[in-house]
Amino acid sequence: MKNVVHDPAMIDDEMRQGYLGPFIKKHDIFRALGRMLRDKEIDLLKEDLSDIHTPCLLIWGRHDRVVPLSIGERLHEDLPNSELVVIEDSGHLLPEEKPEEVYQLIKGFIGVATPI
Repeated sequence: MKNVVHDPAMIDDEMRQGYLGPFIKKHDIFRALGRMLRDKEIDLLKEDLSDIHTPCLLIWGRHDRVVPLSIGERLHEDLPNSELVVIEDSGHLLPEEKPEEVYQLIKGFIGVATPI
Protein backbone atom coordinates (compact mmCIF):
# COMPACT_ATOMS: atom_id res chain seq x y z
CA MET A 1 0.00 0.00 0.00
CA LYS A 2 2.96 2.30 0.58
CA ASN A 3 3.55 2.23 -3.18
CA VAL A 4 -0.02 3.22 -3.92
CA VAL A 5 -0.49 6.30 -1.73
CA HIS A 6 1.65 9.41 -1.69
CA ASP A 7 1.55 9.85 2.09
CA PRO A 8 2.01 6.50 3.86
CA ALA A 9 0.93 8.12 7.15
CA MET A 10 -2.68 7.82 5.96
CA ILE A 11 -2.46 4.01 6.01
CA ASP A 12 -4.11 2.77 9.18
CA ASP A 13 -5.49 -0.58 10.35
CA GLU A 14 -8.96 0.19 8.98
CA MET A 15 -7.56 0.92 5.53
CA ARG A 16 -5.35 -2.19 5.60
CA GLN A 17 -8.27 -4.37 6.63
CA GLY A 18 -10.49 -2.82 3.95
CA TYR A 19 -8.08 -3.86 1.23
CA LEU A 20 -7.09 -7.16 2.82
CA GLY A 21 -10.67 -8.32 3.53
CA PRO A 22 -11.56 -9.58 0.04
CA PHE A 23 -8.40 -11.69 -0.03
CA ILE A 24 -9.18 -13.29 3.33
CA LYS A 25 -12.90 -13.84 2.89
CA LYS A 26 -13.13 -14.96 -0.73
CA HIS A 27 -10.75 -17.26 -2.52
CA ASP A 28 -12.40 -16.36 -5.83
CA ILE A 29 -10.52 -13.06 -5.88
CA PHE A 30 -7.27 -14.91 -6.57
CA ARG A 31 -8.85 -16.65 -9.55
CA ALA A 32 -10.24 -13.32 -10.80
CA LEU A 33 -6.88 -11.58 -10.43
CA GLY A 34 -5.19 -14.42 -12.30
CA ARG A 35 -7.67 -14.17 -15.16
CA MET A 36 -7.29 -10.41 -15.28
CA LEU A 37 -3.54 -10.75 -15.63
CA ARG A 38 -3.78 -13.51 -18.26
CA ASP A 39 -6.56 -11.85 -20.23
CA LYS A 40 -5.14 -8.33 -20.27
CA GLU A 41 -6.22 -6.84 -23.53
CA ILE A 42 -3.93 -4.86 -25.75
CA ASP A 43 -4.01 -1.15 -25.00
CA LEU A 44 -6.12 0.94 -27.31
CA LEU A 45 -4.18 2.42 -30.15
CA LYS A 46 -3.85 6.17 -30.60
CA GLU A 47 -6.03 5.86 -33.72
CA ASP A 48 -8.80 4.17 -31.71
CA LEU A 49 -8.67 6.75 -28.95
CA SER A 50 -8.84 9.63 -31.41
CA ASP A 51 -12.26 8.33 -32.50
CA ILE A 52 -13.68 8.80 -28.98
CA HIS A 53 -15.32 12.22 -28.81
CA THR A 54 -17.17 11.83 -25.53
CA PRO A 55 -15.96 14.39 -22.98
CA CYS A 56 -13.56 12.70 -20.55
CA LEU A 57 -12.22 13.92 -17.24
CA LEU A 58 -8.87 12.36 -16.39
CA ILE A 59 -7.91 12.87 -12.76
CA TRP A 60 -4.36 11.82 -11.95
CA GLY A 61 -2.19 11.80 -8.87
CA ARG A 62 1.12 13.56 -9.41
CA HIS A 63 2.96 10.73 -7.63
CA ASP A 64 1.01 7.74 -9.00
CA ARG A 65 3.46 4.83 -9.15
CA VAL A 66 0.87 2.30 -10.34
CA VAL A 67 -0.20 4.17 -13.49
CA PRO A 68 2.33 6.99 -13.92
CA LEU A 69 1.34 10.50 -14.92
CA SER A 70 3.11 10.01 -18.26
CA ILE A 71 0.34 7.52 -19.15
CA GLY A 72 -2.31 10.09 -18.24
CA GLU A 73 -0.58 12.73 -20.34
CA ARG A 74 -0.42 10.39 -23.32
CA LEU A 75 -4.07 9.43 -22.85
CA HIS A 76 -5.00 13.12 -22.70
CA GLU A 77 -3.14 13.75 -25.96
CA ASP A 78 -4.88 10.83 -27.66
CA LEU A 79 -8.43 11.62 -26.47
CA PRO A 80 -9.54 14.71 -28.40
CA ASN A 81 -12.18 15.85 -25.91
CA SER A 82 -10.40 15.18 -22.63
CA GLU A 83 -9.40 17.30 -19.69
CA LEU A 84 -6.46 16.22 -17.53
CA VAL A 85 -6.32 17.40 -13.93
CA VAL A 86 -3.24 16.53 -11.89
CA ILE A 87 -3.66 16.52 -8.14
CA GLU A 88 -0.55 17.34 -6.15
CA ASP A 89 0.54 15.35 -3.11
CA SER A 90 -1.37 12.26 -4.18
CA GLY A 91 -0.74 8.81 -5.60
CA HIS A 92 -2.97 6.17 -7.13
CA LEU A 93 -5.79 6.15 -4.57
CA LEU A 94 -7.15 9.60 -5.34
CA PRO A 95 -10.66 9.13 -3.92
CA GLU A 96 -9.13 8.13 -0.59
CA GLU A 97 -6.23 10.56 -0.58
CA LYS A 98 -8.10 13.64 -1.80
CA PRO A 99 -11.83 12.80 -1.59
CA GLU A 100 -13.17 16.37 -1.46
CA GLU A 101 -10.98 17.53 -4.33
CA VAL A 102 -11.98 14.55 -6.50
CA TYR A 103 -15.65 15.08 -5.62
CA GLN A 104 -15.51 18.77 -6.57
CA LEU A 105 -13.77 18.01 -9.87
CA ILE A 106 -16.31 15.36 -10.85
CA LYS A 107 -19.23 17.51 -9.72
CA GLY A 108 -17.94 20.43 -11.77
CA PHE A 109 -17.31 18.23 -14.79
CA ILE A 110 -20.82 16.78 -14.88
CA GLY A 111 -22.41 20.05 -13.84
CA VAL A 112 -24.12 18.81 -10.70
CA ALA A 113 -25.09 21.62 -8.34
CA THR A 114 -26.47 19.56 -5.46
CA PRO A 115 -24.35 17.69 -2.91
CA ILE A 116 -24.27 13.90 -2.86
